[in-house]
Amino acid sequence: SDYLKSVFEGVISDPFTTVAGRPQSGHICLSPGAALQWKPGVHLLLDNEEVFARSLAICLANGVEYLSVRSSYLPTLVSLERLFEGVHLSYITLRWSCTNPQQDPGELLGFLKERTTPGQAFATIPGLLQHPFCATEMRLVLDDPVAIAKGISTYLRLVQHDSPQPINCIVSLELGEDFLRNLYLIRAIRLVLIQIDIAYPGLFLFYLEGHFVAEKLAEDPYKNMIALSTAAVSAVLAEIDFLSLPSASYQHQEDHDRWLRSSLHLQHILIREARLQGMRDVLAGAPYIEQM
Repeated sequence: SDYLKSVFEGVISDPFTTVAGRPQSGHICLSPGAALQWKPGVHLLLDNEEVFARSLAICLANGVEYLSVRSSYLPTLVSLERLFEGVHLSYITLRWSCTNPQQDPGELLGFLKERTTPGQAFATIPGLLQHPFCATEMRLVLDDPVAIAKGISTYLRLVQHDSPQPINCIVSLELGEDFLRNLYLIRAIRLVLIQIDIAYPGLFLFYLEGHFVAEKLAEDPYKNMIALSTAAVSAVLAEIDFLSLPSASYQHQEDHDRWLRSSLHLQHILIREARLQGMRDVLAGAPYIEQM
């Protein structure tokens, strides 16, 4: 943890810190001038299948590319087939997190195997790791760099290091409202993950997921859209892989469908009107300087 802390302190005081021995290939890579490619998405809670199905239909009609689903139980194969009937999951990255699984996860894993491909779908289920569709989760709050460093070192101590296949790791980053803080902390985390990839070659496949906790939203949905816009832009510029935003009317649920659409439209505005997706060198040379 002392080493990780020193890396964070170096990156925060000097954002152009050189990291020697950085791999030139792999999922986590800070390549100068690399085009931004992230998947805009939403976070959905499965506690009522009828409400979930309506929200899913809205998301699919508004260009969702990443679905982060949380549930307190594992749905049956019949439920999964009904919920995702006619949905082409080959075009969507699906992440399923179950907080308290009591049922056999075989039906969910079988559904993912039949309808998706490894690297396109992830199931985060406590105690399950040795499966191509399973993933561990490293949850970090973009606030205190020391706490982030401790979180990374704790994850490395707990995860198994003798896996015969790469371990999918979803690095779940809780975005804040401070634009610059989000930006430099995410890039600092990327540099640390690169060092981990060097130390344990081929052991991990890291995926950076940025999300905004709905409980942090205010009562005014218009104010929330400003906060979500700030968080989204900072995450995208920091080269996030997946981005999931809640409905801006989370506090009251009135006109929930409209604000859920708006959260997706916000991300597509960044793609199509701001043209951030596919843009090279959006940070005006910072990645190039990092490689020097």
